Amino acid sequence: MTTRLPNLLKLCGALACCSIFIAASCESKKPVVAPATTNGPATASQNTTTGATSTTGTTGKLEPDDVGPRAPAIFMLSGLKGYTEPCGCTLDVMLGGIDRIAGYIAAARPLYESVYVVDGGDLFFETTTLEEHEIPQERAKIAVVSKGLAEIGVQITVPGERDFALGIDTYFEQLKAAGITPVAANMTISGRELIKTQRDGNRLFVGIADPALYKDIKGVKVSDPKKALAALQAEIDAADITVLIAHGEVPFAKEMLEAVPGADFALVGHKPRETDQVDQIGHGFTLEPYDQGRYLGVLKLFNAEGAAGKPFVDARPTSKAELEKVERQIEHVNESINKLPPATVGNEPPVLLSLRARLAKLQARREEIQRAALNVPAEGPSFLWRSIALEPGLPVHEEIERIRDAYNAQLKQLNSGIEREVVPVAKGAAEFIGTDNCSSCHSGAKAFWDKTAHARAWPTLVDRNKDFDQKCVGCHVVGYDQPGGSVIGKFEYDVTLDVMGTPSELHKSLTNVGCESCHGPGSLHVKSPVNSDGAPQHIIVDPTVEQCSQCHVPEHSPRFRFDVYVDEITGPGHRRTP
Repeated sequence: MTTRLPNLLKLCGALACCSIFIAASCESKKPVVAPATTNGPATASQNTTTGATSTTGTTGKLEPDDVGPRAPAIFMLSGLKGYTEPCGCTLDVMLGGIDRIAGYIAAARPLYESVYVVDGGDLFFETTTLEEHEIPQERAKIAVVSKGLAEIGVQITVPGERDFALGIDTYFEQLKAAGITPVAANMTISGRELIKTQRDGNRLFVGIADPALYKDIKGVKVSDPKKALAALQAEIDAADITVLIAHGEVPFAKEMLEAVPGADFALVGHKPRETDQVDQIGHGFTLEPYDQGRYLGVLKLFNAEGAAGKPFVDARPTSKAELEKVERQIEHVNESINKLPPATVGNEPPVLLSLRARLAKLQARREEIQRAALNVPAEGPSFLWRSIALEPGLPVHEEIERIRDAYNAQLKQLNSGIEREVVPVAKGAAEFIGTDNCSSCHSGAKAFWDKTAHARAWPTLVDRNKDFDQKCVGCHVVGYDQPGGSVIGKFEYDVTLDVMGTPSELHKSLTNVGCESCHGPGSLHVKSPVNSDGAPQHIIVDPTVEQCSQCHVPEHSPRFRFDVYVDEITGPGHRRTP
């Protein structure tokens, strides 16, 4: 399986625990929720529950809210990567969606004195290059993304290395359609320098890019970032607030803060972590809104007018004894949840339900502590950073939702007409035969397998109009894009194979996650199942984490643990070798 299949496994029922949405208590008539954590990192297993920044109203819907005194805010995105909706791989990652981002920001704007929206790059694509058969789908998708970005109101972005997968001209066309200005102090594109900075009043935004990310991007040149920033030092010194939009990973953002005296914040534009942690580097702080549109970063600024040269103070509480105790308890409960087998919704064992209830109480207590401890100094600039989980139930932009759904419905038309051939099998190599053709010898394993969610992976795509989505199908079928396997339009077909020395006509059915997804292609095994000692051959007898992790990647299966999950997909008639 290639690593270019990022929207993987729609096996949400079997792979994850449900998110827990926590209602916040009220102060006066307006709900106020404290930031999800202190300055410590949030774990992947915590985030779908601790990132909540909304309250549940009488209608059961979630609504945006504010924290602390009214003030201006900067909304931040990073690494959208063309995601139009949550991939739905597991219940842990049912966050985001271009319609939900737009809906949330529209509903949240009135809560702040002003809102300015910026982006850290990699808006449109998951990869730097595309194969020919992917282009029609990607062109249709970025049109949806551009319409969403226009509604979101993104003002500026730093071009990411993934943004040019359909060429430089297409990139600028989409930015123009969305009303977004590209900003980068150390980048030229096709010989043209970009705007180096952008102002919003006396707030200065400086785009900066890590040259290491752009080495293979034709037409894009990225110079020494420190030299580029040094040339802007006077402008930075004069601004009340300076935000570096740094298209690079956390170490790059920190290096830029160290290099620029007076810079207040650095948005991490490449591979931000799933955390609301801020790291102070010299005068400034790093900010990380998690990618794929799952989280929205909100930087709220207090007493920032006339703050040039003055250091900002984090208004969130520092680690106190009681808060640290609650954090440790939350971590312990999450570890316990991660050790339990995955469960389908409505079939959770009592111990899991008990742990979830305990987790909800602990998180509510943590929010109480943080609300009480929020400290906005009366004088001097301070800030509040929140990484807001865009949960189901938050407002959606109905027109963008309609456009996105129309795109999903269009996928079959876009991709069914693309003629693709199954990758040929090298002479003497194995090819895939399909799960049904394994069952003649392994009926017990097949009977057990039919009860698992893997065996129902394909219908989950059909139900969501994703069965022709080239970014989704690869981990819902057997042997996608592999020799003798499957491609869109060819998940079932006939083939002649040597079965124990006799040429036989076999019908391959390669939909759903099947035997060969874990054990490898089975044609040679069928031809000669055992060796001279009677041991199975030409097959992976005991799959390891390597086989599973081709689809169970952290972005889409954050609670995946091989030792726990493998026991859930083995049972009577389908046992691992001791």
